[in-house]
Amino acid sequence: LIHGKADHVIPWQHSEKSVSLDATAYNLVFFWKNDGSVQNMTPAVVDNISIERSTFTINASVGGEGYGTIDPSGEFTVVDGATQVFTMTPWDGFALSSFMVNGVESLSQVVNNTYTIESVDVDYTIVATFAPELTITATAGNGGSIDPSGAVSVGAGVNIAFTVTAVEGYTISSVLVDGTDEQIADGS
Repeated sequence: LIHGKADHVIPWQHSEKSVSLDATAYNLVFFWKNDGSVQNMTPAVVDNISIERSTFTINASVGGEGYGTIDPSGEFTVVDGATQVFTMTPWDGFALSSFMVNGVESLSQVVNNTYTIESVDVDYTIVATFAPELTITATAGNGGSIDPSGAVSVGAGVNIAFTVTAVEGYTISSVLVDGTDEQIADGS
């Protein structure tokens, strides 16, 4: 059927046409010709059929000054419905600080420096940006807790929230950030 003429007959058409039908992730492309018998409305024979898998373009790159890699990178095509996994590797002393997917900040969707598109169905532009890694040491005194706690690594410019909780019978008397007492709202 693909390598020769088909014997499938379709209703007469007024002129040459190309019609694309989307069947899940494939485009079935039919080409047929008018046999010229306008008065008789003679059926036309399918002249050629091709089956094409729909594809989308992904362009993945590292923004800013570099300081790390994204794999895969560059511009490439992926078939409709495929799963695409990206791995970001910061250089020593750096951390992922921004992850833009089609212009939308998506850093919160990156897990262990990995981002997955479960089912590719549009074109994507992905930009991973790295910044110097900073360490925040978070500790709580008796009668309370802070989450996350301990040494927390973040990229410069990345916002991170800490939740401070007092145990029953205690109140939060102060939260010190670099020696300065900070006001907090709702324990965050």
